[in-house]
Amino acid sequence: MNRPGVASLKLCLGAVALLLAVEAVAEGSIRWDRSSDRVVSHTGKAAAYPRAKRLSNGDILLGYHHGGGLGEYGTWVSLRRSADGGKTWKAARDVEGPEGEEFWGFSNVDFIELGGGRMLLVTAGRGKAVAGQPEFLSECARSELRLRFSDDFGATWGPPRSLSRGRGRVWEPSAVQLPSGEFEIYFANEAPDLLREGRLDQRIEIVRSRDAGETWSLPVEVSQHPGARNGMPSAIVLRNGRVACAQELVRGGTSPWITQTKHGRPVEEYLAQTRHGFGAAPFLLGVDGRFTLLAFHSGEGKQAAPPEASVPWMFTNVFVQRGDANAKSFGDATQPWGELPPGSGVFFPSLLMKDERTIVALASFLTHGEGETSRTEVHWIEGELDPEPQR
Repeated sequence: MNRPGVASLKLCLGAVALLLAVEAVAEGSIRWDRSSDRVVSHTGKAAAYPRAKRLSNGDILLGYHHGGGLGEYGTWVSLRRSADGGKTWKAARDVEGPEGEEFWGFSNVDFIELGGGRMLLVTAGRGKAVAGQPEFLSECARSELRLRFSDDFGATWGPPRSLSRGRGRVWEPSAVQLPSGEFEIYFANEAPDLLREGRLDQRIEIVRSRDAGETWSLPVEVSQHPGARNGMPSAIVLRNGRVACAQELVRGGTSPWITQTKHGRPVEEYLAQTRHGFGAAPFLLGVDGRFTLLAFHSGEGKQAAPPEASVPWMFTNVFVQRGDANAKSFGDATQPWGELPPGSGVFFPSLLMKDERTIVALASFLTHGEGETSRTEVHWIEGELDPEPQR
């Protein structure tokens, strides 16, 4: 046997392995622990659209909606709290729900901690149609963003405040606080002026507050693609001071897109990814100003929905990509849940940094059954981020 040749081969293979390892770091791989997958919602009746934050007191606060369809919209918005890193959870508490003749219910919770236990919570109020009036237009007239504040880390919430009422059916608010202290809320709007020839388009809008949420600006358009539906916005503040707002673009062919804003005005827009099919319901997370993570659901490589499924687009899977500090250059994706069993789907993802190395993916997990037996629950799964040098 030629020993020098073997040594050379080992050296070559070692170099290739090192190169692959470096490339894996550059692509931002995550080692997902499938044994950590668990249900964290209190109900399987359409629990979906999770949002979770680690608070400065050490708690993790989790919100989601439930009770509407199979999770595509909500009737109630609930919060749960964990004091041990997500191992156990206190009882869920409904924060918003149906209100007489005004609201069918509430969907799409988001919240941010403002400091010292002060918190802002926002949801989308689904206005109830008025009898004898056109359904869509009367729902638009009553729909609103619902805002509340807390001074005790979300244990109790103050009285409701109404934003952007009467301008359209509003969805998916995403709130950020800028270094200046200013608040911005991005949301999707099914506005009456976007109903054209039987086709209902949608745009992304923003409202801003410079006085700690006491008063708010009128909504301003951030992004709209004629003939398409810009929706599901997810916004983060970048270290360069801009805000990056990811969004899906239904009927646009490719998704998600990212619009970057400065002082509430769009300054740049680009396609975030094309590697993994149509990326819907995106979620952006910034990690210590060093890099960004982008999650979305996609049907790429997934088995088709059962023929009798009422909401076939839910039979998707979740992908997570790592990008640079400016929410660009997203690499190949990892899949928290891997291959899914037949008759199931994972959709509406979000992300949480549990600690410096542990990333948590949350999503709505659909289990298809006969008749009324289909369930949608919020699942939690943990992964470890590979180290990566600062970009």
